[in-house]
Amino acid sequence: MKKIYTHGFTVIEALVAIGILTVAISGAFAAASLSLNRSTYTKEQVTAFYLAQEGMEAIRWKRDTNAIAGNDWMEGIGEVGDPCLTPNVCYVDTIPLSMNFVSCGTSWGACPLIRLDSPYLYSYTAGTPTIFRREIQITPLTSVPYIADGNVVQVEVRVTWTHEGDDKAFIAKGLLYNWH
Repeated sequence: MKKIYTHGFTVIEALVAIGILTVAISGAFAAASLSLNRSTYTKEQVTAFYLAQEGMEAIRWKRDTNAIAGNDWMEGIGEVGDPCLTPNVCYVDTIPLSMNFVSCGTSWGACPLIRLDSPYLYSYTAGTPTIFRREIQITPLTSVPYIADGNVVQVEVRVTWTHEGDDKAFIAKGLLYNWH
């Protein structure tokens, strides 16, 4: 009488089980990799948002400082020949607090990369170059209802960077008024 063993797995059953486990594990790793990639991109978007906001605040600061000093509200940034007035594109170094506005010419993408000097201190003078480029342009608006010409400008701040070979951009636009 022959004894038939029914316990255990055959080689084919074992190979099928290993194949199923491999597919399941590789799927989990792919999902984890995608999640990590998305979180990196999200972090870059948040940084770009804050850099754009800082650019807007620098223009507002200059307008307010001009008003306090009794100067024209757009002096130094939005008058003929100034670095940020259309068609020019400029960048602003917020360190030091004097807010240096520097022209990059008349084309987008010509300004230097922002540098990271410490964990959260961005400037153009010291530190390691980042992937971010911030550029500002001011365009005077005319024929705006209920506002006299020369009293409103559009401020456009573009923060651009490259993520895994793709060009990305965060663009913030706002209107700035001569409130003084």
